[in-house]
Amino acid sequence: MRLHPVAAALTSAVLLASPLPAASATPATAESARATDDPAGYVNPFVGTAPGGTDFGHGGGAGNTFPGATAALGGIQWSPDTVTRQHGGYAYKDNRIRGFSLTHISGAGCSDYGNVPFMPLTGRPDPDPAARHATFSHSNEEASPGSYGVRFDNGIRTQISVTQRSGIARFTYPAGDARPAGLTVDAGRAFNKATGKISVGARTLSGYTDSGGFCHSSNRYRLYFHVVFDRPFAHTEPLDGKTSGAYVSFAPGTRTVTARVGVSFVDVAAARRNVTVEQGKRSYDQLHGAARDRWNEWLGRIAVRGGTETQRRVFYTALYHALLHPSAFSDTDGRYRGMDGKVHRTRPGHVQYADFSGWDVYRSQGQLLALIAPHEASDIAQSILNQGRQAGYFDRWTVANGGTRVMVGDPLPAMAASIHAFGGTDFDARGLLRAAVAGRQDDRQRPGHQQYDTLGYIPAGTKGVWGSAATTLEYAITDAALAHLAGRLGDTKTQAVLTRAAGNWRNLFNPVSGYIQPRNADGSWP
Repeated sequence: MRLHPVAAALTSAVLLASPLPAASATPATAESARATDDPAGYVNPFVGTAPGGTDFGHGGGAGNTFPGATAALGGIQWSPDTVTRQHGGYAYKDNRIRGFSLTHISGAGCSDYGNVPFMPLTGRPDPDPAARHATFSHSNEEASPGSYGVRFDNGIRTQISVTQRSGIARFTYPAGDARPAGLTVDAGRAFNKATGKISVGARTLSGYTDSGGFCHSSNRYRLYFHVVFDRPFAHTEPLDGKTSGAYVSFAPGTRTVTARVGVSFVDVAAARRNVTVEQGKRSYDQLHGAARDRWNEWLGRIAVRGGTETQRRVFYTALYHALLHPSAFSDTDGRYRGMDGKVHRTRPGHVQYADFSGWDVYRSQGQLLALIAPHEASDIAQSILNQGRQAGYFDRWTVANGGTRVMVGDPLPAMAASIHAFGGTDFDARGLLRAAVAGRQDDRQRPGHQQYDTLGYIPAGTKGVWGSAATTLEYAITDAALAHLAGRLGDTKTQAVLTRAAGNWRNLFNPVSGYIQPRNADGSWP
């Protein structure tokens, strides 16, 4: 692929963005290419797993990231969970791991996912679920884009790698332990309340888990999974007497066990198909290498020349975290479960995405993705439209195939419009514009829209609005983004209407204080 350089400065470093093939593209210099042959080597996935400041109740004191294995925009995030609760599942200060669950959200201020944790052990599981953890040292732990590994103090080693919708784990048990090698898998446990069911075969585990409740919302989802091991079970039993979990052990003398797992939000058959299609018969080492190569392809779309080693580590670690979400939600056959609960199918060669942290990402992440990955960014914009059509409105923060109504404003239409502005244009932009304009009159999408349209701002104390001044500004930003989209599409009438509305922020400027501030319905300032 020939590279399209975009110059930018970062302190003493010069960045060469190299996202897309183009007729006018210029190859990156040999120096910059050499500098980024292995950009994944600069990434530290542990960044953000320790609190960096005081948490005032919304997760803001920590990055809430996770160090485990995932692909860029991947649909599986197989990562360790510590006993100490952290929204990303992992607290760096804790030396106790209680499992390796299949799903995580990076950087959120509330908890969700953490589904279907696996926990390797020798002998039987402790009868007390709270005691089911193993200690470890960070010196025996490693993480890099696409893989994670740790050796517990008890000698058990876990190595994990992933594809887009599946994962592979290699568990190595200590030779000096005569107890049977085994593990637990629990579909009834997650970061929030969960139930589930596991069916046990000769060397397979499959089932589903129901969970949700992001930021105490009513949102729920069902995740299906299928696990196949490289050897048969010697013994199986329900975990704690419940069909939501399983304890399995292997023949005496077993030292290494490999597990392949696929996930899907459609059904178990799709989860099985995902692992078969994406992994084939490739070994752990082959899949580990492929995951690293794929991450280097993604991270290498921005080549760095100059700067210090520390600056490169900071840059590529930040870029890595910017590429974790949204998450691939459709299966290898294109099917996915929509916001209406029905199964839909994408166009061939396209992906439906989920987990949109709208207010947190619409200002810059969508634009970055459009610059370096216009195909995927276009699919993200189409996914936003699909969610809006299926739900009947655009939610502000969506998890899996449900909305949570968390945060403020109307961010997802703005994100889609910005993706279009920055080069991700392969989606139904006219449909997006129509749906977004209609949603401006929907109380679920824009609480306080009546006052916003009639007064030109949302008054202080308006019911259902979290921060009247902030919400007014957010609506105005989205109106501006949609106005520009309408202009690019040649819809001058809609452009004019939205451009006028985008100026509503001025109505909250208090000339006496010199600040934007809340305003009463009668026009007075509180």
